[in-house]
Amino acid sequence: MIRALAAALLLASPLHAQLPIPGLKPAGAAPAAAAPATPEQTRAQLQQQLKTARERFNRLDEAASRLPEGVTAVELADRRRDAQQAIVSLERQLRRSRDPAFPLFPDK
Repeated sequence: MIRALAAALLLASPLHAQLPIPGLKPAGAAPAAAAPATPEQTRAQLQQQLKTARERFNRLDEAASRLPEGVTAVELADRRRDAQQAIVSLERQLRRSRDPAFPLFPDK
């Protein structure tokens, strides 16, 4: 019993942990952070996302008349509502990005 406890403590100790090797990047390491986006780049990304969301909503609208096999009307309505909410959210973000009272990048 004491041996099992000692073995468990030894395995859980920091001495048993893997030590970092200089110059070797750990497998789970996050990639280097990219340069922060400018307000113009952020607005362009939002506009592209808005365009994609509108296209998705239009495709779902067209699919309403001919549901694929296995898709219910309730599921389609859920997807349409999600796409519509994404459009509303992106439009709101774009409006706020142009309002000086709500800067995208507030001074710290």
